[in-house]
Amino acid sequence: MENWDPANAKKLMENILTATGKKFDAVVASNDGRPGRPRGHEDHGLAGKVPISGQDATEAGCNSIARGELTVTILKDTRS
Repeated sequence: MENWDPANAKKLMENILTATGKKFDAVVASNDGRPGRPRGHEDHGLAGKVPISGQDATEAGCNSIARGELTVTILKDTRS
């Protein structure tokens, strides 16, 4: 996704929702915070119903887990 643009992420998710008729098993995202995480599923009542993974364990991503929107995040500790 170009520059982690949230508008592009939402458009991509909208296209996936349309193409699949809202029938898919999960979303694997490369980033869990805003921007970056695919949006659009929330507008269709799928938040918390379709598992969504993310990466980076951002504050926004962890809060999304607490709200039941994001299922899991992955922290890749790069400290020496």
